[in-house]
Amino acid sequence: SELVSSSGDNCGVDVTLSQYVFSCADLSDPLVTLTAVDPSGNQASDSVVVNVTDNDLPVVSNDLNVTLHLDSNGVVSVSTLSVNGGATDNCAVSSFFTDVTSLNCSDVGSVVPVTLTAVDSSGNHMASRSYVSVFDESAPLLTVRATKAVEVGITGQAILTPEMVVISSSDNCGIASIRLNRTMFYCNDTHTSPHTVLVTAVDVNGLTTNTTVEVFVSDSQDAYFVNEPYTVELNQNGEAIAVPYHNDTCGVSNIVSSLTLARCADVNKSPLTVSVFVEDVNGNINSGTVQVTIIDNLKPNVTGMDAVVELNGSGSGTITAGDVTASSADNCAIASSVVDRNTFGCADLFADQIVRLTVSDPYSNSESVNVNVTVLDVTSPQLSVHSSVTTVLNGTGYATLTTGMVELSSSDACGVVGRELNQTVFVCSEAHVRNFVTLTLTDASGNNVTRVSEIVVSDDENPTVSAVSSKEVFLNASGLAVVT
Repeated sequence: SELVSSSGDNCGVDVTLSQYVFSCADLSDPLVTLTAVDPSGNQASDSVVVNVTDNDLPVVSNDLNVTLHLDSNGVVSVSTLSVNGGATDNCAVSSFFTDVTSLNCSDVGSVVPVTLTAVDSSGNHMASRSYVSVFDESAPLLTVRATKAVEVGITGQAILTPEMVVISSSDNCGIASIRLNRTMFYCNDTHTSPHTVLVTAVDVNGLTTNTTVEVFVSDSQDAYFVNEPYTVELNQNGEAIAVPYHNDTCGVSNIVSSLTLARCADVNKSPLTVSVFVEDVNGNINSGTVQVTIIDNLKPNVTGMDAVVELNGSGSGTITAGDVTASSADNCAIASSVVDRNTFGCADLFADQIVRLTVSDPYSNSESVNVNVTVLDVTSPQLSVHSSVTTVLNGTGYATLTTGMVELSSSDACGVVGRELNQTVFVCSEAHVRNFVTLTLTDASGNNVTRVSEIVVSDDENPTVSAVSSKEVFLNASGLAVVT
């Protein structure tokens, strides 16, 4: 026997063992008794500790593909059972352990290698590799309000955000976004309210949860009108819209004003108290009074025209505003038309005079224009002459006539600039006939007057004669002699 070191007997011996076969159950080093018996029945015994050893490695399945799902906390335990495709041992596998004990959200979408190690009671171990795919199948948890009211009356629109409707939200791995299928509401949505809005929560792994909220769109903002004193200005037609500025973000359906169209007659009554009632399309109303001042700031329209003034016999002339006004008009009325100068005299001849025409309306608006006034003198001078004038021939037989000899009196408002006789020299032949001369007076404007005067030519000179001292004459055949 392998366990007998030695045996002997004088008559011979038979050695037996208390245990011949060992198994996994004997790995605890059992004590084996050796019994020696001779033919006479005499016996002796001894014992030995048998070291039972297991050196066989466990056998484990390899290359498993395993799918695990995250729990509500976003983790999953990697149990030895989940990655154990089967393990055997000649004795028994006493334990298993893995190099990865748990997986979480960060492992979703990837394949994680996990090593499973099987260990038998003798400490022999064998490892195998499995491939674990982690999935998240927990959709987000989402709680929203049943209803939500939004106001469009202030800006004409309302923005709905997830924060306005979500009460709570959570996910085992985290929520990536919460979105609404509609976020903008406008005035016309008040008429079709409520509106069902879909709320969708999306987690980081693309899982979604949908729910709805009823959105009530309202306009509670009163219509607006200017209730501070304001001024309106008359237009070219002498009218102005007196209804105060008004608006509403959703629209005004009706406005009533005690004064709608102001006219010229309202200027002097200003300021006027105007009652206003405004209603918007959603039935919100506003009313009150406002002070309205009506003004006219438009100048009259005036077109001037040049004029001609003829001086009278006294050398003066006048014009009126109407003489130099081609046309004038005003959105209300013309109150006055004046010129800055309306009298003219001789000093204004021969150069156009500039006159300023000013037209004013009843509200102190005025417009001016310059016109040219031409001053004319069309009045001839006044002239009186002597009916008869005598001029005396001198010793040479000539007589000279001057205007002063003919003119009795003369005058002209602007002055005489020229006097002219049509004949100023007379001779002996005119001494015994009737002679008439014309005196012409001319003023600076070329106006002239003529008068006729009779001229008596007088010869007051006595003749002279002297005889020769002697003269001899001879009779002719007839006994006559002629002297000259």
